[in-house]
Amino acid sequence: SSGEGDVTNGTDRTLVVDKLTLRLNFTDGTSETFTPDGAVGANIQPSQIKGFPFTRTTAKQGSTVDIIEFAVHPAGSGPECESQPV
Repeated sequence: SSGEGDVTNGTDRTLVVDKLTLRLNFTDGTSETFTPDGAVGANIQPSQIKGFPFTRTTAKQGSTVDIIEFAVHPAGSGPECESQPV
């Protein structure tokens, strides 16, 4: 299965993704959770819609994708950003 989880930044500041967990739902009612490659630490610019594409090799047919965990902080404000210029 392949697809994309889209995140929209509706603020006027650049945001940094701390956590993004997606759930791939299968047609048989089961699901699998994962974090798309490149999501954690990604910058999302003001008013940007950023897609996080994924490909999962599964024996089951995927039906839908849900964002189940999502956390961000403004660029330059998190503890891991203290040494970074804003």
